[in-house]
Amino acid sequence: MFGNRAVRITLLLVIAVGLAGVGGWLLMRPRPIPEVLQEGEKAYQLGVRALDQKDTSQALLRFQEARIHSEKVLTQIGNAARGGKAAQKQLDQWNELAGKALFLKARALRDGAFAKASADGKPLPEVLDTSTGKKFRSFTAVSDPKILDESVGALRDAAMRLPKEQEIQNEALRVEVSLSDIAWLYAQRFATSLSELAPDDNRARYILAKYDYEQPVIGKNQVSGPPLAMEKRGRSRMNDALAQIASIKKAKDYPIGRTLYLEAQIRGWLAADFAKRNEKQRSEKEVDTLNALVLDAKSGALALAKSGEGLKGPSTWDVEGFLGLHLIAIDLAAEKYRAKGEGRDQVKALLAQTIEFCQKMEAEQAEVTPLDRVTNTVVDALAKTQRVLAKDND
Repeated sequence: MFGNRAVRITLLLVIAVGLAGVGGWLLMRPRPIPEVLQEGEKAYQLGVRALDQKDTSQALLRFQEARIHSEKVLTQIGNAARGGKAAQKQLDQWNELAGKALFLKARALRDGAFAKASADGKPLPEVLDTSTGKKFRSFTAVSDPKILDESVGALRDAAMRLPKEQEIQNEALRVEVSLSDIAWLYAQRFATSLSELAPDDNRARYILAKYDYEQPVIGKNQVSGPPLAMEKRGRSRMNDALAQIASIKKAKDYPIGRTLYLEAQIRGWLAADFAKRNEKQRSEKEVDTLNALVLDAKSGALALAKSGEGLKGPSTWDVEGFLGLHLIAIDLAAEKYRAKGEGRDQVKALLAQTIEFCQKMEAEQAEVTPLDRVTNTVVDALAKTQRVLAKDND
């Protein structure tokens, strides 16, 4: 009897162990990738809610959870891809899922850094997006260089994989334009995608116009490069840039400073290029257009700046654009004085107007007005004016 009972107990133990093994396998087996990604997104949204409610400890926990889920997705995709050949449909699906996981990772790293800074009593400020008028958590506000590099790298990878995802393209382009040196390889690609997804996105169009104006030289294995020398730039690219600017100016509240400054630079280049090719009439037409653009008493850039147009919540690019336009105005008036002996008083008036504008920006828009840029503008304006007025003493 005891022998049969021992057999039964042994059998039950074997079954129990077997069931435990099956249960463990069910718990440990790789879960479907979309399911893991969905849980990661859920954790991220809970983290955002906690951060908004200033519950930094909960936010940190949720952002870490989101990052772990994103990395699980990437690991599972990597393991699956190494398993052998897959159909193109499967490869496309993996690419899409990897892109979404990378975007999740990028946001979790960024917002985790914001949560940690708040927990440490040193909260990072949200930044005003002058294109939308809304504040956001900027990747470039992250102070830890390792987290910054990792998060921006993940964001770029996500945007390269998913060119038709507007939210990702917008976030990626916003990062590129906020960096001290634009990585043109990425910026141009993201701007192109975004302009196709959202034709009224003026930031994307401005970047494309700037790209066609500067025509940067990007070397092999490089993500950016210096602008092409002025004399080597192509006219067709300049015309493409003007087409982008024309589209920007159709909007009611387009960024005036940066847009008109870029247009003035292009018009100046075209005038010089036409003159170099002995196309006098076309050159003079561009000069006339440039004069009206900058100096028209009602619609010119300087008149707009004086009235405060385009200076409500401006970006650094907008302020720098208006500063550059003031210097172009002095150049135009000086050239007129040299050529015709007219406009001496205009040159002096423009110098005073430039100094007044610089003082105004330093006093009212110090946050987006680099002091060195203001100083250089005043010095350049004085030098340009002095060269003209000194001739009266020769």
